[in-house]
Amino acid sequence: MANVNFVKKARKDVPNSDIKKGESYYWWQHKFGTKQVSKTQPKPSQITQSGFLSAIYGIQETIESLGTNDELDTAIEDIISELETLRDECEEKRDNMPEQLQDSGSGELLQNRADSVQEMIDELDSVDCDIDDPTDEEIKDEAGEKEEKETEEEYEDRLTETRDDIILGKKEEILEEIQNISYNGE
Repeated sequence: MANVNFVKKARKDVPNSDIKKGESYYWWQHKFGTKQVSKTQPKPSQITQSGFLSAIYGIQETIESLGTNDELDTAIEDIISELETLRDECEEKRDNMPEQLQDSGSGELLQNRADSVQEMIDELDSVDCDIDDPTDEEIKDEAGEKEEKETEEEYEDRLTETRDDIILGKKEEILEEIQNISYNGE
């Protein structure tokens, strides 16, 4: 990975960017590469030269950016599809190596990467994104009894809010389960 440098105040406008004199920015450069700049701190996927690691970091960044308003089941399907492509590429690269090299360090690295990606796929595939509506009993248990000062309409509104809170809590649990899945390879 490249070293990332932070500049508090640009001494002049930075060419080929929207960074003006006096603004802060980050810059990094790979060996024999061009200098890259950004107003925001670069993500790991931006500062590695490995195509594989860039893809993995990008997928992990996608997972981290998921929110409760996202269609989690669709997002998981898309992520799994990307991971399957990545796994297949690793396996294909290893299969295309001469046989005596498949058991070398490079061949083993490719196999380990494919296996680790498969583990991620299996973990994501096992996440259950179906959220059942809470029963009236669950909602009333959570909301409590109607208070004396409360009108029937206010109580119904509170029940609706409680139902929404229960569903949101379930979504947050699913989201946490998804975000705890990460690549555990080299």
